[in-house]
Amino acid sequence: MLRLCYLLRNRDGGSKPLPSIESSESVPASPASAVDSNSGPEELQRKCKEAAEALQSHDTMRAREVIQQVIAVDPKFSGAHLILGAALWAQNHLEDALAEMRKEEEVSPNDTRPVQSAARLATFLRRGDEAIMEWRRLLKNGVTSKAH
Repeated sequence: MLRLCYLLRNRDGGSKPLPSIESSESVPASPASAVDSNSGPEELQRKCKEAAEALQSHDTMRAREVIQQVIAVDPKFSGAHLILGAALWAQNHLEDALAEMRKEEEVSPNDTRPVQSAARLATFLRRGDEAIMEWRRLLKNGVTSKAH
């Protein structure tokens, strides 16, 4: 089973990962409420958390549905493309997943999570040149790949 917990770190930059996607912990369902153009950052953050929890519960369709609402309101919302990429990766939509991770790299240039995720996926896809470029970016910034 593909582990995606390294993609879903705490939003405050902390190193403690959210519960593993492989864990048996149940995540309570939250009431469905759509976000709109009037939704503030707190609401968008809540929806990102809801999408991450759905992903960890293996509900990738729900994760995609929720996170796409966030992206529709704010395409540059930090972390949204990374969560969408993780959901797409879990659904084996690898090209789309890599594209979302690249978008997250643009949205959050100081965040190493999308770079590391893109490096891992490019390695998985056997795209040597792309993978090497991403791994070098990580090493340049002093980041190493460890199992989380």
